[in-house]
Parts: sequence; structure tokens; C-alpha cells
Amino acid sequence: MYSKIIIILLVASVYPVFADYEDDKPRFKHDPLYCIDARGVNEKKVNVFVNALQEWQDELPDDFYKLNYVLVTKHFKYAQCDVIVHFKDTFSSTGHTYIVVSTLSGRYSITITLSVLEYCQMYDNCLAELNTISQHEIGHTLGLIHDDVPLSIMQKYVQNAIVITKKNVQDVIEFYDK
Repeated sequence: MYSKIIIILLVASVYPVFADYEDDKPRFKHDPLYCIDARGVNEKKVNVFVNALQEWQDELPDDFYKLNYVLVTKHFKYAQCDVIVHFKDTFSSTGHTYIVVSTLSGRYSITITLSVLEYCQMYDNCLAELNTISQHEIGHTLGLIHDDVPLSIMQKYVQNAIVITKKNVQDVIEFYDK
């Protein structure tokens, strides 16, 4: 009987929220820290994600949160991270954002997984594709969901000719009510 109670408590304390879920609460209450797991990953691919993060920062207004990052190259205490970025060599989806909310603390735990092997073997412009996917997944961490706006970085199926649009930026600003 006690094991059932423990399981129920665990399920009640944390629930997963996937990127399409419309969560109307801002994810961050301070400048977020993106922890990029760079262990064993090609430096060019890590730099692509860092550049994508900088591109978002450049598009957001100066009074918005600063999108900070740290490169993880050895053992690291992830508890200080707001977003953890992993690169995986798989043939699964090219990018995915997992969002978990603790109902006890209200803190978001966000993990971005980028499957670099698929794009880097299928396309000549691997780094450009990885940049687009990175911008898309960063948009999810900022509270954006998929849309069908032409050229929007938040289209469900990422294509080469999409960008961070003014509407994407406006949606983030409105989401945070800044």
C-alpha cells in the first residue's frame, strides 16, 4: 500500500509538458542559464547552438532577460541550470524540447535534445540546419509553441528558409508580459 502512495506522490509532484503544450506561465523569473553539454561534441556544432542563442538575444529587446550559457566539459552540477542542452547521435527526431514542471517548487526543468547525426549525414549544410533547429528549440524554452505563420522559426516542420520573425519576438514579450 505504501508503494502506491509513493508513486502517486511522485506523479503528483512532477509532470512532463511537451513543446506543443500551451503553458501560459513564464518559464523564467530571472536571466536563464543554458547549460550546453559539450562533452564529446564537435566544437563547431556547439558553437552553432551558442550562435543561435545569441541570435535570439539580438532579436529580443534590451530589457528582456539575458540568455546566459555555460559549456559543460566535465562533471557539473546541473541544479543551477534552467535549460540543459544535449547533443545526441541518433536517427530520432532532429530536435525536441522536454519541459518538466515541479508542482512542489514551481521550477521548470527544460532539456533540449538535438540529434546531430541525422542532419549532419543527410545534408551538406549541416551547420545551417542545426542552427535553424537550435533557434526553433530555443523558441520552445522561451514559451513559444508551433505555429503556421509563413517563414516563422516556430513552424512544426523546420525548413531552411525560416527565421526568427517579429511575431515570434512579440509572442515571447507578450508571454512574459514585459
